[in-house]
Amino acid sequence: MLKVKGLVALERRVRQQLRTGIPRTEMGRFRRTVSGAVAHIEAALARHGQPPEAMPAPTRNAYSFLKGIDLEDLPVNDGPVPPPGRLVGVSNVTSAAEWASAALSQLGAQPDPARQAQVVERIARTVNAVERICAKHDAAPSSLAAPTRRAYAWLKFLTVPANLERHLDATRRAATLAQRLSASPEESEPRTVVEFAQTAALWRRTQCGGVTRVRMTEGLIAADNGVLEAVLRAALTGDTSRHRKRYLEFTESEAYRDVLLELDLAAEVDADQPGGAVYDLRELFDAVNAEYFGGAVSRPRLTWSDRLTSRRLGYFEPQRDRIVVSRTLDSAKAPRFVVEYILHHELLHRRLGATWSGSRMRSHTAEFRREERKFGHYREAEEWMRGCRDGY
Repeated sequence: MLKVKGLVALERRVRQQLRTGIPRTEMGRFRRTVSGAVAHIEAALARHGQPPEAMPAPTRNAYSFLKGIDLEDLPVNDGPVPPPGRLVGVSNVTSAAEWASAALSQLGAQPDPARQAQVVERIARTVNAVERICAKHDAAPSSLAAPTRRAYAWLKFLTVPANLERHLDATRRAATLAQRLSASPEESEPRTVVEFAQTAALWRRTQCGGVTRVRMTEGLIAADNGVLEAVLRAALTGDTSRHRKRYLEFTESEAYRDVLLELDLAAEVDADQPGGAVYDLRELFDAVNAEYFGGAVSRPRLTWSDRLTSRRLGYFEPQRDRIVVSRTLDSAKAPRFVVEYILHHELLHRRLGATWSGSRMRSHTAEFRREERKFGHYREAEEWMRGCRDGY
């Protein structure tokens, strides 16, 4: 059965908000939260090829309730609403996550029940402190700055005992593999330390004082030993070409995506921002879908980026089924056809995927380029983007 942790708790919060009414200033965030949660679940169901009936009853009922909310006819609370406070005082969350990552790595290599209880207690204390501060300022965890939000979501994920055990099990397996790959039989101390954490990179290697640290993204706790060994061999030998296919293929799996889904839900899902100051990505998606895909493409998650960029104007995250468009384009200076071109480009990545050529993964294939040129304003969009990258 498809289990999605965090959805039932979200349903309870939404029910409470509907009972008391929603301040007009919070309508946008409420709609993003509900629609984002529904989109998450439907994407997960589509990946697994399962109907809603495949979910456990509590999750299925929560999904049905959220999907049935009329987001255009919400109860309004017009009572006096204090101005929202800024999220001040949410400090040391990222450092607490760094500490937890190192502590859990040690526990994976050398189990210690008493030490584990201390680590669990500190993680729970940090999560509770963040949630108290958010409640005090009438804000959701998704309102936190991106690094803090990611750290909180990861720590919240670990407060679920089953997730903690999966994390420790993966750490134990990776530590055993690392010791076999990097240490001589006569060495008593490991030369390689393995950690799992909520990171943007799949893995990263650092070295200090003769010890190599390999940090992997949390999604890899669902990987088997063959995938973990491929990451470790790539990290320890530097020969990624021989091993990257194995672990990159795993990132397309349902198991990997399910971990990311749960991490996203841990910090609530309204951090996606499809509505911009000038353009609404949902509206533009509908137009592109109708004109170039016959309206047959399901809507992925859509969001504007957190920062302005000029080199990378958009990208598709297959693991989250999300298209991110640079906020640089949410401007009256950017023609609508340019934003639509970016969406068309990324939807092609979503539809066509990537192919392997030897040890390299290729996404801009000949077929992709043929389909890309079918966009009505292809040349104009490319010319405008070249100018954007050159600074005008």
